[in-house]
Amino acid sequence: MDTNNLPHCLRLLQQPMVVDYNYCLPTPSTFLRQSNRMELGQLEDFLAVLEHGSFTHAAGKRGRSQQALSKSLAALERELGVALLDRQHRHPTPAGERLQRHAQRALQELREFTDSLLEGRAGSPTLVRLGASPTPAAGLVGEAVLSVAARQPELRVSIITGLRQQLLEELAAGRLDLCVCVDTETSAAKGLQREALGQQAYGVIANGNHLLGRKRNITARDLQRNDWIFGSNLGAVETAWREAFRQAGLTAPLPTLVTSSLEFCRNALRSSERLSVLPLALVEADLDRGDLRVLSVPGFHWQRPLALYRRRGAKPQTALREALLRAAEREARLARRASQGD
Repeated sequence: MDTNNLPHCLRLLQQPMVVDYNYCLPTPSTFLRQSNRMELGQLEDFLAVLEHGSFTHAAGKRGRSQQALSKSLAALERELGVALLDRQHRHPTPAGERLQRHAQRALQELREFTDSLLEGRAGSPTLVRLGASPTPAAGLVGEAVLSVAARQPELRVSIITGLRQQLLEELAAGRLDLCVCVDTETSAAKGLQREALGQQAYGVIANGNHLLGRKRNITARDLQRNDWIFGSNLGAVETAWREAFRQAGLTAPLPTLVTSSLEFCRNALRSSERLSVLPLALVEADLDRGDLRVLSVPGFHWQRPLALYRRRGAKPQTALREALLRAAEREARLARRASQGD
C-alpha cells in the first residue's frame, strides 16, 4: 500500500465499523503491501460476501448496490491475478481463503492503530477494549454493548474476537480490558479475575416447517437420516454431538456443508430440510418468528459455560459488566428452553 494514502485509509476506518465475527485473533501482518493499488474497500467488500453468504446481503450491509460490490470484487481479482470466489457456491477459492485470513488481520491492525490515535487525543471518549469468543461476540456481547451505548454515548467499545487462550494472553498483557469467553475452567490465571456469567445453550435447529417438527418422540436415528450443515468452529459441542450418536449406538452423519458464515447457515436452514447445531441466542429472532425451530431430542441439547475476565485491580467497567450479566440471564432462559425436551 502506498503510505501516502494512509490518512485517507484511516478516515475510512473512522466511519461506523461492522464488527467481524470470524474466528482468529489479529497477528502482525504486512499483507496490504503486496499491492500498490489494492483498496481497503475492496477487501471489506470481499470479506462481507464471505460473511453474509451472498452478494445481495453483503451489498445491503455495506450500503452499496449489488452491481458495485460485484465490480469491486472483479477489480480485486484482476489486481491479484487470481480468482477469489466461486460465484456459483459463494465459497472462497484456495487463494480466497488465504486472502481472507490476511485481510482480516490487516484491517484489524489498521483499526487498532486508528483507535490508538483517537485514544491519545485530548478529551477523546473513553475506549473499552473488549475481547470475546466468536459466539458470545455475536450474541450476548453485542446485546450488552448496544445497551450501554444507548445510555452512555460517550463510551467507545472496540470488540476483538478470538480463541480463549489468545484473548486471555492479550488481557494479561494489558491490550484488552475485558474478555467474555466460552470457558470450562473454574479458576483464573494469575493476575486475572474470573466471574461466571452463566450457560450458553446449543440445540438441533431445523426449518420451521421441517417434517421432524411434526413428529413426536424424535430419535437419534431420525436425526441420522437427515443432511447436516455445520459451523467450522463448534469444537467441544461438535464432539458432544458425535458422542450423542455414539451413545445411541449410531455413527454421526457426515455434514454435507461446513461454513464459518452464520448468515449462510441460517439461509440454508430456512430454505432446505437440513439440520444444524447452533447457539440458540444467535437464532432467537428466527425461532420467535417460526422461521426456525429447536428439535426436542433426548441427549441432543448442550450447554457451555460463559465467563467474564478482567485484570485484578483494573477499572471495573461497571456499566458494561452489569449489561453483560443481564444479557447472560437471557441466555440462561434460552438454556432452560433448550432443556425442556430432555
